[in-house]
Amino acid sequence: MIPPERGVVPEYQARLEQHNVLTVLWRVPLMSPDAGPVDFHHHGTPAISEDGRRVYVGAHNGAFYCVDSSCGKVLWRKVFEEQFDGEPLVHDGIVYVGSSRGQILALRETDGSLIWKYQARASVESRPVVARDQLLVMTDTNALICLDAQTGQWRWSYKREVPPGRFQIKGACSPLVDDAVYVGFSDGYMAKLNLEDGSVQVVRRIAEKGDRFTDMDSTPVLVDGMLLVTLFSRGVIALNRSLEERWVHSADGVSPLTVAGGMAYYCYGSKVEALHLGSAKPQWRFESGEQGLSRPVIARDWLLVSSVEQSLLVLDRTTGKLLQIFNPGKGASGAPAYLRDRVYWVSNGQVLYAMGLVR
Repeated sequence: MIPPERGVVPEYQARLEQHNVLTVLWRVPLMSPDAGPVDFHHHGTPAISEDGRRVYVGAHNGAFYCVDSSCGKVLWRKVFEEQFDGEPLVHDGIVYVGSSRGQILALRETDGSLIWKYQARASVESRPVVARDQLLVMTDTNALICLDAQTGQWRWSYKREVPPGRFQIKGACSPLVDDAVYVGFSDGYMAKLNLEDGSVQVVRRIAEKGDRFTDMDSTPVLVDGMLLVTLFSRGVIALNRSLEERWVHSADGVSPLTVAGGMAYYCYGSKVEALHLGSAKPQWRFESGEQGLSRPVIARDWLLVSSVEQSLLVLDRTTGKLLQIFNPGKGASGAPAYLRDRVYWVSNGQVLYAMGLVR
């Protein structure tokens, strides 16, 4: 049995017998508790190598790890003068990751050696995107930056300014690349850009006049020619490729979406909801009784949601029934990662967990 994290004993023993979907395989502390209190809201999701053999994750103290997915052995660890709170990307032998201090780093997948770095001059916590030979990165100040993926050389950028006095929610979305680059901004606008040079094809206001919170922090999802986005003040919105509105499902403070099988899954407030895309109506809704829920992640027949208060919730995808709570302490803010019946996530105590599906 894996014991609780140091200094916390929150219902771990009492809930152990209820675990019937996930079981702990190993865990790796990313920061030493001896260095002082470890209490951060870690929003980053671990990245998994394309072959599933390695897990990559950064910590708030500037350490970046490559961990063997089978046993939790640290294969390499590099320390930078940064803070990592975002989701890395592994592509073609390179790990791309942004930092809270504005650096974009390209590391060699095998040994963590630095290939190049770029100073974005703003926090980068969103997941980078590779499209052809280009790397697209969104900063927390509404700048979409396009770099050469191999060299880090700047190619183009597109930026929107948040109006003075406008309150901006923490976070930013990653772009979607299809026939063009689709990306949302915290001023409530969405843009369709040319991938080659960043030239504007369409810009459209998605927020309504008078909206207090206009953030679009969800990466667009393309389903049957329909773009699905979330707007903090409006809910789930379906657009066509010209960014014209098709329908809206109203909800306040919606998380990024996960879409599969004609359903969209998301959290808002203390709720987890499944939306049928054909009817644009909820199929089920689960009330967690707590705030601070992450983007839901699909793992076979289940839905995994990180919770600031209870670490990890496991729901039945079809009914929304709560099946399992895993709470070794500290809670979790970042969404888990799933691949090949393995789940990886980081607690707010800066501990990387690996769990296996047992059903």
